[in-house]
Amino acid sequence: MKLNWKRKELKQRWTLSAEEWKLLKNKTGPTRLGFAVLMKYFHITGRFPDGPREVPRDGIRFVADQLELSIKEWREYPWSGRVTTYHRNEIREFFSFRKASLHDAKAIQRWLTADLLNNEHRPDRLQEAVLERYRHLHIEPPTMDQINRMIQSAIADHEMRFCNSIGGNFNARMTDRMNKLLQLQPSADGEWTAWQNIKSDPGKAGLESIKEAVARLNSVRDIGLPAELFKAVHPKLLERYAKRATVEEPFELRRHMAPLRLTLMATFLHRREEELTDHLVDLLVETVHKMGKKAEKRIDDSLGDALQKAPSKMAKLYRIAKASVEAPQGVVEEVICFSP
Repeated sequence: MKLNWKRKELKQRWTLSAEEWKLLKNKTGPTRLGFAVLMKYFHITGRFPDGPREVPRDGIRFVADQLELSIKEWREYPWSGRVTTYHRNEIREFFSFRKASLHDAKAIQRWLTADLLNNEHRPDRLQEAVLERYRHLHIEPPTMDQINRMIQSAIADHEMRFCNSIGGNFNARMTDRMNKLLQLQPSADGEWTAWQNIKSDPGKAGLESIKEAVARLNSVRDIGLPAELFKAVHPKLLERYAKRATVEEPFELRRHMAPLRLTLMATFLHRREEELTDHLVDLLVETVHKMGKKAEKRIDDSLGDALQKAPSKMAKLYRIAKASVEAPQGVVEEVICFSP
């Protein structure tokens, strides 16, 4: 929960309802304020705070003002013991919630693995999603530490399942071709790998760059990844693994277990084939464009020399044509009358 609240937000979220006021009967002092604050916190978040520092001071003060109590009473509220347990049970019952069980945790973890981790992996977003899921089910969630452990377990389980479904299904020949990309080979600049060569980009547009791009593209296609390998994979999941492979060095990839290593490499190669194809097209277009410009200049220079040596009428026609290109908004008469 955020710590700073505007006045309008406090009125909307922290104002005690008529039904909530009824629960405050026979409660006084710190017990009254503590119960009211916990009740509003639970109403907003669907859970109890892990400690007093987690409750925003703005909310405490706003509730205290409604009860005409000093905010100092909050410090005296007990965070353990029979009174606290009774208060929490009363609040759960009021909002029709129940405590989470081990069965609930397993169900949430299965939900994370099957439905959420394909398109989301950021811890804060996963945490928010889990809390919202518990709230939707009217279940009080476990502590944040327990939730974070649950998320990490779900991430590990999801990765194992995904990698076994991709890299774990490659046959021996495919696995051997992939592993050879990571083998060190001597080069002019020291040891190098075919993997690093595939990752590098060709230089400026030109025949040599085109040859290099074609060679890289052929290296990727020679691996022979099945065309339908990632057909059922969510694009965000595919992109996530491809980006991860992009930043890892060959020695880092070699350290991974085979299913993870092969999956990272396969996702990268799948994306790399698309990138190299697009880049090759760009190189061809730019190279042809450059060649065309050079050819046009050579033709224009040769034609200009020939026409300048031609009879005066032909020379004038040449100057008119040239003027129409260089200054299309100009006056052709000036070219005809005043050009030498």
